[in-house]
Amino acid sequence: MCAGFAAALESLGNVLLRTVRRLLWPCSYNNAIVRRICVYRIGNIGDVICALPAIKAIRSAYPDAHLTLLTSPGAPGSLGAVHLLTHAPWLDQIMEYSNSDITGYSGRKALLLKLRENKFDLWISLPSTLDCFWRQILVMCFARLCGVHQGIGWQLGMIRWFKRAQSEYRTFPNEVERLCGLVRSNGIPVQEIEYGLPIESCHRAMAGQAIEESGLLGFPLVAIGPGAKRPTNNWPSDRFVEIARRLVWLGYGGVIVAGEAERDTCGKIEKAIGTNVANMAGRCSLLESCALLERCEFLVCVDSGVQHMAAAVGTPCVSIFSARDFPGMWWPQGEHNVILRHRVECDTCLLEYCPKENFCMNAISTEDVWVAINCIKDQIEERGVPNFGHQSYEVEST
Repeated sequence: MCAGFAAALESLGNVLLRTVRRLLWPCSYNNAIVRRICVYRIGNIGDVICALPAIKAIRSAYPDAHLTLLTSPGAPGSLGAVHLLTHAPWLDQIMEYSNSDITGYSGRKALLLKLRENKFDLWISLPSTLDCFWRQILVMCFARLCGVHQGIGWQLGMIRWFKRAQSEYRTFPNEVERLCGLVRSNGIPVQEIEYGLPIESCHRAMAGQAIEESGLLGFPLVAIGPGAKRPTNNWPSDRFVEIARRLVWLGYGGVIVAGEAERDTCGKIEKAIGTNVANMAGRCSLLESCALLERCEFLVCVDSGVQHMAAAVGTPCVSIFSARDFPGMWWPQGEHNVILRHRVECDTCLLEYCPKENFCMNAISTEDVWVAINCIKDQIEERGVPNFGHQSYEVEST
């Protein structure tokens, strides 16, 4: 009953969003005169990477338009689109702001005036699934104040009040597919999933140099991604150590891929593993890390930006998920990933900190992860490229 009521509320909310959009932009737009486009997508590395196929589709639909990405990584100094896409040849401009830039009236006014100067013809919003109705209305009104001639893209993905009921009775697409579906529903064709990461020969050379300096040249490589933005997504470090030791014993070289903030934690993991492992946390740039992941046979990780970086370069993932989020929503894109997720009574809590000491993550054992690794290893040995025939294979841990 709750799930049905949530579906009805979501449909009503989307009808209202479309109605408000028509009131703000009563005239239909002409594709032929779209010369300047603003794509609005906020978030950190994972959020940005998941939006890239949709943004690339927009570029393909408007090859001659000036394309701007308006984005925010949140807190000042956080990694975001600027660190990943500054040299992307298909993107003309990145406008980035932090939360502190728009806390007051003067900051919001300055951003508004800066956007008005660009004289955008089309605003395309790529909201998060969790963006509520009122937030999307505010963004819509802000876009209209920016003077854009037309705006599209606003859509509710779920009703937060009924999150548990929706997680039980509804299948959520992953974020890449959802955003591609959103732009497709607005008349923009999506031919194929293409990320367009600007990985160049210099990034691959630096990744190769880092591997050589670490003494791992000649080893088949496996990436370990223990870092997570949210504490609720952490898996015990000692279990990563156990998994890495087993892989090293089989003859693999391990590379630990994470951000600068996790350097010390990853250093302790490296020390505990012992031999044939290198801590690359904070040592490589984002694009160099992507080049490093390209060279790995697979990645063992938690839900983080690193898993989406791996998916973007085609590296299979063994992803260990908490029950915090909706099943499927943030799974890595592709047909060669194994997902481990343990259902619990407090499923889809959406909490940043777990009052039950990360029970859902601790319930996933090293043996669960080892079985998942063997699924991928067997596929690589048989076919060269793992393929499970569908997006991801979820292992319900017991």
